[in-house]
Amino acid sequence: DKVGTEVRRAMAAAMAELSGEVAGLAFAAVEEAVGDVRGVSEIIKEILGGDVLQQCTDLLKHVRGITATYRMTNRPMPSRPSHYVSGILRPLGELQQTFRKQASVSEELMTDLRDHVAKEVTVKYAETAGDLLKTVHQTESSLKRLKERQVQATGGNQDTEAAASDADKICLQLFLDVKEFGKQLQKLGIAVGHESTPEYAHLWQTVAPEGKKDAIDLLGTN
Repeated sequence: DKVGTEVRRAMAAAMAELSGEVAGLAFAAVEEAVGDVRGVSEIIKEILGGDVLQQCTDLLKHVRGITATYRMTNRPMPSRPSHYVSGILRPLGELQQTFRKQASVSEELMTDLRDHVAKEVTVKYAETAGDLLKTVHQTESSLKRLKERQVQATGGNQDTEAAASDADKICLQLFLDVKEFGKQLQKLGIAVGHESTPEYAHLWQTVAPEGKKDAIDLLGTN
């Protein structure tokens, strides 16, 4: 409505230059003063949550870099998550710590904001991971067909182990990264599971190898 739109514009303009600490105090004051807390919560998610969400999703650009790391590089099979994963949700964690330190924003509001950002980041992660896997499998299919034609032309023996290995490394790295992302969600106080976080369950199923898609296991071996 018109009032809500004007409130959003006013708050966005007022908060644009504020630090996270000052913004938290300001939002707390608004939350206390306005009777419709649910409406204020939505405004806060749009303004403050939107900024944090952008910071988190910007780091997902590193997912696409996994391909360059393993394609035609002869690197060994990955055994640990990529360094960037621990930083994906860091902006959200820092905001959560700031609000808790101040004790100025209600726990309900902070939880609402946390869940909103985490959900949207996870959805974006699943989209990015799915696109990457699609490209990887298409590339592998093309390389395999090319190698088959080369083998037929030379009359040699076909050896597809090396070509398949690059895709295996990329897929495993992506899986290790998603497991670590799940642990980062848990550190924020989010229960990870098929029912509690269906968005993460979808992400898990997108990257998990056959035989591991149904059960989310963040502590198991690769």
